[in-house]
Amino acid sequence: MKKIWKENKNLLFLWLSIIIIVSLLLIFLKPSEKLNNIIQAIAIITLVFITGFYANQTQKLVEQEKISLEEEKKKRDADFWEKRINEFYKPFTETLNDIRDALHEKEKDPKKLNKLKRDFKYLSWQKGYMIPKETYKKMMKLELGILIADIDKDKESFVRFYEAEKDARKIVNNEWLEIEDKIRKFYGY
Repeated sequence: MKKIWKENKNLLFLWLSIIIIVSLLLIFLKPSEKLNNIIQAIAIITLVFITGFYANQTQKLVEQEKISLEEEKKKRDADFWEKRINEFYKPFTETLNDIRDALHEKEKDPKKLNKLKRDFKYLSWQKGYMIPKETYKKMMKLELGILIADIDKDKESFVRFYEAEKDARKIVNNEWLEIEDKIRKFYGY
């Protein structure tokens, strides 16, 4: 509002001066009907200009608010992108890494594997909303959760898990990189 005042104070002072002069003329002179009509016309014109001025300023404020809302939406999107990385992509990748590491141990700890399976299911079911529907469908087709459950049954399920895990990791890593690029663009680096 201060900026608007600075830009237009001369115009406002001019119109205020005209209004004061017209008012003084009305007070000190006994106006005739013709003078009355002139003063009325000046008052109407002044009102029109003041109304136009305020309409213009209101329009500028609306445009600034619209820009502000767009920036706010972009900020919320960037915040959600960061949340997706921190609450889904990163834990998902870490869980896959932990499962892979646990499977490479000479003596597999069943308690540790069961905990990792639960962590994986939690991420898939509770945080699945953080990934696009298409990605979620692709992940479900890989049936990693089922393969994790069957992993210690035989060598074939072990191999199927690794193939599915590799595909899942590729999908997740690609999306993670896309999100990071969007965040960098938003923040300007």
